[in-house]
Amino acid sequence: MAKQVKVLVAGLGSRWGAYQSFVKKFPDDMKIVGIADMSEKKLKEYGEWYGIPEENRFTDALEMFAADIEADGAIICTLDHQHHEQSIAAMKAGYHLVLEKPVAIEKDHCREIRDVAKEMNRSVVVCHELRYTPFYQLIKNTIDSGKIGDILTIQAMERVEYWHQAHGFVRGNWRNAADACPMILSKSCHDTDILSWLCGKKCVRLSSFGSLKHFTKANKPADAADRCLECKYVNDCPYSAKIEYIDRVAGGYNGWPIDVVQKNATVESITEELKTNSYGKCVYDFDNDVVDHQVVNMWMEDDVAISFIMSSGNSKSGRTITVMGTHGDIIGDFGANTVEINIFGKGSEKIDVSKLGAQDSGHGGGDFRMLMDFVEIVRNGDAGNTTYAGIESSVDAHLISFAAEDSRLANGKVIEMAEYDA
Repeated sequence: MAKQVKVLVAGLGSRWGAYQSFVKKFPDDMKIVGIADMSEKKLKEYGEWYGIPEENRFTDALEMFAADIEADGAIICTLDHQHHEQSIAAMKAGYHLVLEKPVAIEKDHCREIRDVAKEMNRSVVVCHELRYTPFYQLIKNTIDSGKIGDILTIQAMERVEYWHQAHGFVRGNWRNAADACPMILSKSCHDTDILSWLCGKKCVRLSSFGSLKHFTKANKPADAADRCLECKYVNDCPYSAKIEYIDRVAGGYNGWPIDVVQKNATVESITEELKTNSYGKCVYDFDNDVVDHQVVNMWMEDDVAISFIMSSGNSKSGRTITVMGTHGDIIGDFGANTVEINIFGKGSEKIDVSKLGAQDSGHGGGDFRMLMDFVEIVRNGDAGNTTYAGIESSVDAHLISFAAEDSRLANGKVIEMAEYDA
């Protein structure tokens, strides 16, 4: 029988839900043996659920990693600014990692985690789940097959749905770069990773432009209230907390993003919650400073050009991509789950990606596949694994995001990556 991988979990927030579902579905492959969270309530709830003794429940992840608990690995899904110290402590305690992105919120800390992983011989699976989806696997395999020839250009876009921007990057924990990190890192290091992985090239130089245009105090209506439930526009504003949260609960929905605001919410309980917390405030009345739209232009090795756009001006979320080669192109829509492959002079094929494999977890099925990959890496090592988003490649992608933000702040200054990573 294959080894059951024992793990410690740091952080029992909303992101933990994906991993919780994996453990529930594959109990023979993974077992939770220790947990850490600031919430005593969550520790009690999950501790009882997984049968974890009280001595293996901690309010401080660093204490958990110092407790010498017998385990193979650790899953770190705490707040962004905690990743650096916790990751190093976990690796030095002997654990392999599943590490939520971003790896860290400072580029020097990303490098340090990379260096410690190499020094301690630890495998670090960074949560770039998109690599594991049938959608991007199909595109990668098509590129690697040579069907479309050499890549000339990739054009990609991440459409951030209008209410998602308001929830996570105006009202939520990622609204301020000083407290979390720039949006191009927190939201789109997925994209800098997947684009680098697809083309198999490193970034040589880049430039970037972007700004916070819409969610500012200047755009607040003069007669709007400071809190949505007291505002005359409560039933009309697309960013109304009533529409975004209360009406969803009234319709029977209680998942994300509702569960970020309040677990097991009722109309009455979430209404009370929104009277005092940040999610009930007017979106035009915050200290947010992360962008709501940005473009990054990357020049890769072998003269591959990549243009990436992230924007909040969207009615629906999703990613789109066009890969342009010397003998054909690939047009993909992640939301629609379709990939069109066109070979010049030989016709085209449109593929329904939903028929290629189960997508029974988040990120288009990527969550479960990534976690199973971690299980196999712990069992057998990571040699020859071409999908694995190890710490080396992930830090390269993070540095693209850091450089893009520095370029944006310098009005589009061209940044040479060799100098930036020196």
